Amino acid sequence: PFNLIFMEEDYYKRSMEGERGISEIKVANNTEYVMFSVPVFKNDKVIGVLQCGYDINVFENLIENSAFNKKGETFVAQNDGILITRPESIGDSTNLFELLSRVESSSEKTLKKLKTKLENGVSGVVQYETGKSKNKRYICYYNIPKCNWYAVTIASESAIDPQAVKIIKASSYLL
Repeated sequence: PFNLIFMEEDYYKRSMEGERGISEIKVANNTEYVMFSVPVFKNDKVIGVLQCGYDINVFENLIENSAFNKKGETFVAQNDGILITRPESIGDSTNLFELLSRVESSSEKTLKKLKTKLENGVSGVVQYETGKSKNKRYICYYNIPKCNWYAVTIASESAIDPQAVKIIKASSYLL
């Protein structure tokens, strides 16, 4: 099913230069997948590339979403917002930015800031408020090296605070 012309793809070119590569999401036969590639060496020279494709549904089973007593979600997204993993709790959403824009948020600036950070390969945390009750939520995003993927966790303040208190108490014993 992966009958694409791959030699022009960035992930393949990286492998021809001696590095591992990961593609953007591809679609073939109505299946979304990503390609992984590694260089093949002989006498310290790259002589080819070994690559394989994985259905993105495989990744969903690899991510544990029980953090923060189920008051948060973790998934993998490309820097353009396309979700590599799509937990059931987010419904039919396929893009992080579209998902967040549907949430009644206190500021469009937060979403714009997040987009800019992801596009520029930056890791960090942003805070936003949801609904009329202004419940605080945090988005922690970590750039996965050598690809344009991010590990993203979204959790409510009520889920994070108890964990933070435990860490603060534990660290006070070290002082």
